[in-house]
Amino acid sequence: MAKRRVTVTERFAYLEPKSRDAVVRFSRHLTFQGYAPTSILNSLYKVDRFLRAGRLQDVYQVGGQAIERFIQQSQQAGLAGSTINGILSGIHHLYRYLRDEGEVAQNPVEFRKHRVRVPHRLPRPMRDEAVRALFTVIVPPRDRALFLLMLRCGLRVSEVARLPVTALDFTQHTVRITHGKGGIERVVYSSVDVEHSLREWLALRAGTSAYLFPSEVSAEEPVSVRTIQRAMRRYLQDAGLGDQGYSPHTLRHTYATQLLNAGVGLRTLQELMGHQTITMTMGYVKLYDQTKRDEYFAAMQRIQQRHTIR
Repeated sequence: MAKRRVTVTERFAYLEPKSRDAVVRFSRHLTFQGYAPTSILNSLYKVDRFLRAGRLQDVYQVGGQAIERFIQQSQQAGLAGSTINGILSGIHHLYRYLRDEGEVAQNPVEFRKHRVRVPHRLPRPMRDEAVRALFTVIVPPRDRALFLLMLRCGLRVSEVARLPVTALDFTQHTVRITHGKGGIERVVYSSVDVEHSLREWLALRAGTSAYLFPSEVSAEEPVSVRTIQRAMRRYLQDAGLGDQGYSPHTLRHTYATQLLNAGVGLRTLQELMGHQTITMTMGYVKLYDQTKRDEYFAAMQRIQQRHTIR
């Protein structure tokens, strides 16, 4: 029997009634706006973590001082700057909703003031030899199809986990993503090796679950993100890559980098990745554009031939 999920009302039972109702309405607002269930859960987790950290029971009494206190306490506790900023982003989203509803005068989170400086890290793809080593040990048909979808189609972990069977179109060689981050729906293309693995998995897959990768606990539920992450760690260990810092999301970075180096344009890559802005896609150009590197060294060779320095 599948474990019953805790409702929003139950999760925020420690809040005063009016505040609890506000969070419930915020959750419904996110659903109405088309946010994926995992995105909604993540937003509520951030709100919950902030409120519990400050032992707050009334969301209408949160001001700038509470925000600053949270930042200070989180830093003292050794929380990563990116994690703090992520939680603040969730709080900002809640109060933006409450402000739009006319329930608060202003948003207590001011990003110009309440932002922890963190080093900018570029996306990190897997080396070609690491990819080969990894997929050498991924033998089970389900896992091979799942991780190939991430590598060849650039799917996020949450996207591949919730992928319905109906998303596949072998005639058009496409996969439709309807639970993308930020509610962005997109269509990606499936390669020959992906379709081969998918057909093999579908031939072995038991039951009539709507999900391509159903949970082993209940066919009515998709495989969990945590299950995918655990499987990835196991395969990385088996491939001798356990100490390289790779994760399932690394396959998405690898997908983008390989396409970029094969000549795919930025606009096309942005659509395939489901990025909201071209700036997000540009992160892959800064370091991993092999074409840019090759053009530089070819040009520098010509320059050195014409302008020899003795």
